[in-house]
Amino acid sequence: MKDEALYIIQTIERLAKTAKGGKRAHTKGFNYSGEVKLNVEGQKLLGQYHKAQVRLSDALTTKIHISKLVPLKGMAIRFEGSNPIDLVLVTFPYFPWTKADSIYKIAQYSNAIHDANNVGVKLNLFRYLMKIEEFHKEWMKFILNQPILPTFKEKTYYNLHYFKTSDNQFVRFRTTLKGEMIILQAEIHQQPYPISELPNNYQLVDIGTIQLKEAAKENIEVFDLFHTGSNLTPLADDEIIQLRSELYTISHQRRIAEGIDYDNVIPLDKLD
Repeated sequence: MKDEALYIIQTIERLAKTAKGGKRAHTKGFNYSGEVKLNVEGQKLLGQYHKAQVRLSDALTTKIHISKLVPLKGMAIRFEGSNPIDLVLVTFPYFPWTKADSIYKIAQYSNAIHDANNVGVKLNLFRYLMKIEEFHKEWMKFILNQPILPTFKEKTYYNLHYFKTSDNQFVRFRTTLKGEMIILQAEIHQQPYPISELPNNYQLVDIGTIQLKEAAKENIEVFDLFHTGSNLTPLADDEIIQLRSELYTISHQRRIAEGIDYDNVIPLDKLD
């Protein structure tokens, strides 16, 4: 998995023309401290937490596109405590691929398409890329679920991955940023589904809020997807969460080696 993750990162750097370090897997972000208030259901799922660090980030950008104009946004939350929980969410409700090898193949095909000189060869390679996990049959769903507005507020963020709870249910989390308040919600499922699916047979419950208090400099270098606290367990067969964890770890290591320091600060009243 580490070799695949490194190849994917190198492909992103090569083809997306991203700046190194800060825009490899962590992107340009803005950090805030927050006050957590969990209700009974929230405490049952997460435990006792009162403070959080929140990071809002843009999607990877190219030299051509300005990150502020990119609709896809990210939200990472660390619930602070002796056993912290890290949630990494995006403004996209599902992920089209469920196998780590599929992402690796996409990177391979992307490199091959970039290097091919013949248009026919490029099109043929692209056709094979689109067939990975039958994405060519699902492209309309992919387009229809894309976020539209390039703002952080009034959007729903999804963590995508299922966690097993202490009472043998399965949960996914979503958040909405309203003003300076993050609304926390949980999807309660009786069974997990592939993250490429959009099931509707779940119970959506409010579990609490995070009141953003003030802008802060970056003090969390990497969010760990396997920091799930005492009550939640990642699924052993979730290859994408494993791959993402490797991507973030390698990205962090390379960022430190490059001496990249990201201290973007935007006051709350300037955040849109």
